[in-house]
Amino acid sequence: MASLQKAQYNQLQNHYWRIANKRLILPVILFALLAAPSTREITVAVLSDAFWQVAAYVAATLTIYHIIANKMSQKSRLKTLLNSNARYQVIFAALMGALPGCGGAIVVITQYVRGQLSFGAVVAVLTATMGDAAFLLLATEPSTGLLMMAIGCCVGLISGWIVDATHAAISCGLKSNPSKTQ
Repeated sequence: MASLQKAQYNQLQNHYWRIANKRLILPVILFALLAAPSTREITVAVLSDAFWQVAAYVAATLTIYHIIANKMSQKSRLKTLLNSNARYQVIFAALMGALPGCGGAIVVITQYVRGQLSFGAVVAVLTATMGDAAFLLLATEPSTGLLMMAIGCCVGLISGWIVDATHAAISCGLKSNPSKTQ
């Protein structure tokens, strides 16, 4: 009986080790590569190159977000068009979500909270976004990355329009309460 319990305990312990400590594998390997003098220089070079490549994408994307945010804050044709029809809001949101990174989602969510975009636009941006994973995919497989962004944009459009069609009462965000739209 005791040997059976000990075997079950060892099996449970091995199972726990496999599940609980998987996330430690990468940091341990990275630490080992940095600790070994023969691999330290290569590891630092690879990590710094990856950082600067992603930083360049982030800087370009944030520039686009800033330009769009400035257009949205002024009385422009874009803002008039977006306020006139929820369909255009979903298109705008899906395109913002398709951009790499999470900046597009931040812009759309901010506009939704202000009552300027529909809930379907929120669904569209969150469905269309790949987040920071898009940077990695674009860096390694640009054509696949662009294809995935296009697919995400299409799925975001469809899901946003479905949400706006089925939830017409809340599709205009906070527009039903005029005091919160300003």
